[in-house]
Amino acid sequence: MITLEQAKSYLNVDFPDNDELINIFLNGEIRTAEQYTGRNYTDQAKDNYEVMSPAVQNAVLKGVATNYVQRDDIGADGASSNSINASIYTYRMECIAPML
Repeated sequence: MITLEQAKSYLNVDFPDNDELINIFLNGEIRTAEQYTGRNYTDQAKDNYEVMSPAVQNAVLKGVATNYVQRDDIGADGASSNSINASIYTYRMECIAPML
């Protein structure tokens, strides 16, 4: 599981002012990864729990970075689409069931 500290390190953020916002982005990206892949990365009590692969961790961190850096103007000029598409591609590659 990716921690808030790991996400902040990836973002080069060393102050606590945006911890809540970064945590929201992180949790959202982890849920997105779970939804795309059909895998369980968060609930260790369930039998289908899996440790997140390095590729998915990287995709999640890229998604957090995109949301954080472009939080005021996401989608304004489509600048975030390449990073988001790269994350979605990774999630599809890690998917349990084939995606149509």
